[in-house]
Amino acid sequence: MTIGCAVEELDTRQDLQAKGTAPSLAFSCVVDRNPVIERSALIWVTCLLDLENIAPERIFVHTVETDLDVLPQLAARGVNIVPVARFGDGKYCNKLVQPLSPADFGADILVMNDCDIAATGRFGAALAAEAVQARQVSGRFALGKTADFPNPPLDKIRALMEAFKVAPPEALAHDSLFHHALPLGYFNGGLYALPVALCAEFGAAWQDWALRLLGDPRTAKILEQHAHHVDQISFYLALRDLKLHAHCLDERFNFPTHFLHPESRNASVEPALAIHFHNNLDDKGLLGLSGIRAIDRDVMRVNDRLSALGLETDWDPGEDKRFRSWRSLETGVSMTTRNAPQLKTLLQAAGIETAETVTDVCCGSAAHLEGLTPRSYRGFDRRARMVEVAGQRLPEARFTTGAADAPGDLVLCLDFAEYAAGFDAPDQAVRMLAELTGDKLLLLGEPRSSDQGDLADLLRQDGVFRDVLHLGQFTGRPVYLALKRAGLPESNLLDLSRPEATRLLHYLYGDRATIPARFGAELDALSRLPSWLDAARVAVVGGGSDCAFTMAVALRGATLVSAANLVLTADSAASKRAVAKLKPVDFLFVFSGFGDDEQTGTGLQQVARNLVPGGRGIVLAATAKRSDALQPGSEGAETGAKVIRLLEKQNLVLTHEARVPTPFGTELDGLVIEVLKPRDGTVSKARKSRTPKFLRDFERNLRHRIKGKKPKS
Repeated sequence: MTIGCAVEELDTRQDLQAKGTAPSLAFSCVVDRNPVIERSALIWVTCLLDLENIAPERIFVHTVETDLDVLPQLAARGVNIVPVARFGDGKYCNKLVQPLSPADFGADILVMNDCDIAATGRFGAALAAEAVQARQVSGRFALGKTADFPNPPLDKIRALMEAFKVAPPEALAHDSLFHHALPLGYFNGGLYALPVALCAEFGAAWQDWALRLLGDPRTAKILEQHAHHVDQISFYLALRDLKLHAHCLDERFNFPTHFLHPESRNASVEPALAIHFHNNLDDKGLLGLSGIRAIDRDVMRVNDRLSALGLETDWDPGEDKRFRSWRSLETGVSMTTRNAPQLKTLLQAAGIETAETVTDVCCGSAAHLEGLTPRSYRGFDRRARMVEVAGQRLPEARFTTGAADAPGDLVLCLDFAEYAAGFDAPDQAVRMLAELTGDKLLLLGEPRSSDQGDLADLLRQDGVFRDVLHLGQFTGRPVYLALKRAGLPESNLLDLSRPEATRLLHYLYGDRATIPARFGAELDALSRLPSWLDAARVAVVGGGSDCAFTMAVALRGATLVSAANLVLTADSAASKRAVAKLKPVDFLFVFSGFGDDEQTGTGLQQVARNLVPGGRGIVLAATAKRSDALQPGSEGAETGAKVIRLLEKQNLVLTHEARVPTPFGTELDGLVIEVLKPRDGTVSKARKSRTPKFLRDFERNLRHRIKGKKPKS
């Protein structure tokens, strides 16, 4: 099997043509009477013409309806409009008419796309390179990307093949998202490509298999909810029958954005050659975000072109609510409804509402400012359209088209890649930002910044900034806060040997109040958390919504569940109402003084019930300070034991217990207790001993000696 060819090796179609090996491509789709499909077809054609520079005579729009509103717009661009009849189920199988189209494609390779594919500017050249690679293996080939999901699963495909007396798959591939096994050649329907010389032969076999499957009641019985994937299954079966070489493309050729990818994928995903957006469109009818920064930058480039051509429109997604959880708010910043709270926390931590003046060097449409109240703000952007939208959004603020030239106490650079594009080298961009910065600079890098260098080192290189804090990450991007003036004693803030979490908490507490005695316990609790929480639901009880610890948790990408009014007292009516409203959470932090208050214990039991299976709860309690004697006393031990007993009554498992000493002069020590809620709802009766191992060994050997037995080694 040939897997992909690096685009860098054969970067442009001109390189291939110079070698006399470049196949010519024709692009085809099928449009139907559906607002999403018609809008998608307009985007598909625009990207091919204006980003890929495909000649309009090489673009074919097949239509099963001749009076669609979008057809005159497409015809005006010079593309071919080809009327065809519906086929098979009249919906998903309409695409099967393309290989047998009456049109004269006049090319070597026919590329069949779903309408909801947006090419990013490198798609055609990369496909031509892949066709060259496939042709070296066999002149009879088909190109495609393995399906995104196991739709249907492999066992159902095998059962269907057995029912139709077809040999089971000999070679397997894996779906692109979850790595489940699928037959090699089972491609996603958004992209098929094969030599035009094979179209008649393959088209007949493809249609024949589709009709056989659709006309047999066993198909629906075996496939169940996956029966509408007959078009993909029949393509695979025709490919097998004709013994075509299945050339698998990687996910860059057909990257799905209808699926919310985990943040961890930011480290591995490469820029897309074509975006399969399905109906992930924003309220302007432009491409929606994916949650992956490299893809979102491609989305921004496509959207900028669509906007420049005047293709924005008021778009209503209708009944499809799949994308509500990450609806696009600001493409350039990769801001969605899902991560907007974290970005707001980052801006607040940087001091956007306390700085005397704020300069934003890549303001975009200024969606990130909604809900915030900077004292004096100036926004700059090179894109006039973005400045216009920002001015409409916030008429009281000042926005300017062009490069930033106004200094500010706080400077925001939320899209460093876009800003640095105006300079010869990233270090020049950093120096300009340093010149503009009066006090603080908030800078967002990129997930893989090898082409930008280490931003933290660049910020420190000239000694202009006295410290650089890593606030966290946003859409996989590192977030740095560079400080020109130290707001805290250098022993606290500027000691680079201190752990990052320590320095960050010192900074967050610096503008609020005296660092509390529980500081060490908060650090221990933070160390129990993953560095990135990926929108996990977190409730902080007793700490306060403006607590520095709460902000530190939010900076890690948590979704904070409101618990500001919740206090751990059983007889409080307000507390009971707050507990009742508290939704299930993945992490629960409880700040408590404890002592002998039975009502507090009852309140703790109530909130602990809200942990989801697999969730973790961390209690930060105050306990009696240990004695000054050489041999530690048992002061405070009862507090920890009491907390643990209360939590274990809720079927929670103890996973961590630590006493955190506080500085001399304070009356209490900190106590950190972590528990886990088992996924199966049961707890083993065997409890982990809290006696150190060396003491258990000593006691065991002593008992053996008393009984006259030989001690165990």
